[in-house]
Amino acid sequence: MPVDATALDQIVAVVLQAAAVVLAVSGAVKLADPGPAAAALDGAGLPSSPLLGRVLGAGEMVVGALVLAVGGAWSAAALAALYAGFVGFVLSNRARGLNVPCGCIGEATEPPGAFHLGVDVVAVAAGVAAIVRPVGPVAERLDGGVGDVFALVAVLALAVLALVGIRAAGRSGSAH
Repeated sequence: MPVDATALDQIVAVVLQAAAVVLAVSGAVKLADPGPAAAALDGAGLPSSPLLGRVLGAGEMVVGALVLAVGGAWSAAALAALYAGFVGFVLSNRARGLNVPCGCIGEATEPPGAFHLGVDVVAVAAGVAAIVRPVGPVAERLDGGVGDVFALVAVLALAVLALVGIRAAGRSGSAH
C-alpha cells in the first residue's frame, strides 16, 4: 500500500522540526556552558576552545531557529549538514577507538551510543527529505485545526524524547 505524500510530508515536517528544537536547545546549552563541547572537540584531536564551543552553539541555535521560523530547503540543508557532521564526528571517534563524550547537551561521561547516533541519522534523513520537499515554518501549521495542534505536540514530544534519551545515554552508557 503506497504512503500518502501528504502524510509523508507531515512526518518529515514533524521530525525535521523536532530535530530543529533539539539543535536549538543543544546550541543554547553550549552557549551557557561551552566546556563539554570544547572537551569533546579536544578529545577527538580537533581544534577546541570555549569560544569555539560557543560559536558552534550559536550556529546550532541559528539553524534551529531558521528551520522553525523560516523553513525552506536552505535551512533544511543547513540542519542536515550539521547533523551529518555530528554523525561523522561519532563514527570517526569510534573508528579511531576514541572514548569521547559528545558534549552536545552538557556534561556527559559516555561516548554517544546507538540511540544518539540514530537521532542524528534520522535528523539527516529528515533534512535531506525537506530539501527535496521543503517544509514551511511552524507558524504555517498553526491555523487552529486539530491536526495542526497534534503535529505541534508531536514535534515537542519527539524533541523532548530525543533530548532526554541522548542525555540519559550520555550519563549511563545504557543506550550503547
